[in-house]
Amino acid sequence: MSFLPSTGAPEPEVTVTPLNLLAITGEEPTEVDLGNPEANARYSKALRAMGNTAGVEAAYLLEWKGSRVPRGATIGNRVVGWTQHGLVLNKDGAQFGLYERMKDFEGPDHESEMLVLTFPETPQLDS
Repeated sequence: MSFLPSTGAPEPEVTVTPLNLLAITGEEPTEVDLGNPEANARYSKALRAMGNTAGVEAAYLLEWKGSRVPRGATIGNRVVGWTQHGLVLNKDGAQFGLYERMKDFEGPDHESEMLVLTFPETPQLDS
């Protein structure tokens, strides 16, 4: 049983895209078009900041519509239970990563969400 709050809404369908760590460490130019210049600037700033975070081994871009929390998103063997104040928690409330929000209630329907998540180690893939 999870101690985390439940919204009662179904878990969103989340698209998970691995990010190139060379882009995060600044060893390779990063260009992205997220649909608006402000989001593009936030993305670049987040990648620079995360590249300065010691021990980052894996990063992912998560995109979905609806709730602000990508609850249920699966990255390797990890499942997002909650996100708050830059922390990524599993369903038991244990922290396993960090995030930076790229989009928040954007788009014509005000439901587009996007986060960059970073992890101190590469999540293991289930065999």
